[in-house]
Amino acid sequence: MRIGIDIKGISNGKTGIARYLVTLMNYLQKIDTENEYFLFGCRKSVYKVINSKWKKIVTPLKMPGIVWQQLILPILLRFYKINVIWSPEQTTPLFFCRNIKVLLTIHDFTALRFPETCVWSSRIIQQLFLKPSIKKVWKIIPVSDYIHRELLERYSDIVDKVDVITITNGAPCWSDLEISLPKSDEDYLFFAGNLEPRKNLKNLLRALEILKDKDINIKLHIAGTTGWNNSEFFKNLEQSKIFKNIRFLGYVSEEELKKQYFLCKATVYPSIYEGFGIPILEALSVGSVILTSRDTVMQEIAGKTAVYFDPYDPNNIAEKIEFVLNNYQEVKKNILQNSAKVLNNYSWEKSAYKITCLFKNLKNEEN
Repeated sequence: MRIGIDIKGISNGKTGIARYLVTLMNYLQKIDTENEYFLFGCRKSVYKVINSKWKKIVTPLKMPGIVWQQLILPILLRFYKINVIWSPEQTTPLFFCRNIKVLLTIHDFTALRFPETCVWSSRIIQQLFLKPSIKKVWKIIPVSDYIHRELLERYSDIVDKVDVITITNGAPCWSDLEISLPKSDEDYLFFAGNLEPRKNLKNLLRALEILKDKDINIKLHIAGTTGWNNSEFFKNLEQSKIFKNIRFLGYVSEEELKKQYFLCKATVYPSIYEGFGIPILEALSVGSVILTSRDTVMQEIAGKTAVYFDPYDPNNIAEKIEFVLNNYQEVKKNILQNSAKVLNNYSWEKSAYKITCLFKNLKNEEN
């Protein structure tokens, strides 16, 4: 079988979708020795192909990715006689692909639920192309049960006619972490993620100000790209009484990321909405205490291994941080007792295997 993958999204390797796609493709290269894979992109990619049955097809044209996907990709799919195309960014070619099966990943519905938090181009693309893409699919793979349920609620009339199979993200394989790392000489909280409105750093900032008023003076390390639509946050931060307690690390290597999770007092993830929430599994992988938003996918994933707060209430966020600081050993013990059970539920290798099973079943059906 000839399988195409739209890899235009990995040109920016710093995004969650890029990490998702690269990680799954790495496992697919190892475990699928039967099918041929064609990786289609519109920009040069440093992604390394090690499987002899895999090929990269790059057409570096100066046009937006969505235009390339709708106009150029269909031509490539027909030329290379592709049987099924995996579209991992929630949109797929809508025309000239009548006999090609579409496997579509759904990560989240941010552009529909919180459009004001999105970059305008991403918002318009999702609002225009998401629903038509869902209508074109052979199968849909939401990245969590949380998104699976939301998909059914939003598009019940469409998805009733297609198979929807949850295939989750996986936990990182960080067993090689040097436990002998010297303990930090300061207590700090850690946040990993882009600096964008949905991540809700403004309420975390306010919570830390509330704690400072109570003489609880804890630092915050932030790792991630600068994101977008965050000028108000930086303006408030510059005027904040805790300005000197905030350390921006920028985009960090995986080794530095592991180190920050391992050495921090606790990981804080106050996002108001996610499709999955990879930082939760990253933190659990090194035994970090976790504070995160209740009634979100993070609670579905972390279960008993996190302390939850109302992300819209800075006072509640501050209260939960103070609770963790005052009961640290008890909270840490609970996380260590339950983390293995949670992590065992999320495996990149198992997810890649489930994808290969979809392809195998299709091949059997066609034969």
